[in-house]
Amino acid sequence: MKRILYVLTAIILLISNVPALGAEFRERPDINPLVEDMILYYGCYGEAAAEEVNGRLEALKETDSRQGELWEDVMDYWGYVNTDLVIHGDHLPDGLPKDDSLALVILGGALNPDGSMRDELVRRLEVGLDCAAQYPNAYVVCTGGGTARENKAVTEAGQMGAWLRENGLEASRLILEDRSRSTIENARFTLDILRSDYPPGWRDRDRQQRLSRRQGLPAV
Repeated sequence: MKRILYVLTAIILLISNVPALGAEFRERPDINPLVEDMILYYGCYGEAAAEEVNGRLEALKETDSRQGELWEDVMDYWGYVNTDLVIHGDHLPDGLPKDDSLALVILGGALNPDGSMRDELVRRLEVGLDCAAQYPNAYVVCTGGGTARENKAVTEAGQMGAWLRENGLEASRLILEDRSRSTIENARFTLDILRSDYPPGWRDRDRQQRLSRRQGLPAV
């Protein structure tokens, strides 16, 4: 679980706008200024800022060893993402879990004012549908709240889920997270749902319980 949190944190940092992130941090007194410096330095200058980043890390360890170790892992993973991570733009790599312990998360994008999806979001769904076919036992999570200025009845996740259903995805595989309004909330709310409602093996246990009820046997 710690590794998952590190990965999510690194992804959030990478896809966020760094200057805007820094501005948000400056409005929040609970953010350690050493952490803010590390994010801004590495976000703007990458590996060229290694000396500055390492200096802040050492200072953070002296004041809060736990936070220092956490952020050392985060910065290490961020560096790996920037330098060595292989990006699969239109497919998933082979060798991922073949069961329902795998969840494919499709991030939403701002809807048009009338609630329809932009072309970019549809292309993202097309790739997601291909990946779902590649791993037919994986869950598919659509995440994103209401962003249509003129249509408050729809959400990004709802529109995305409807498109996937219309294009052949089984309803039993679809999970909707329709409250988030930012990438950070996408990650946080999705993780909460998967961790609480869809632990690995949930589908098999649910199937066995339904079979036991039909047969009049005690549920496993």
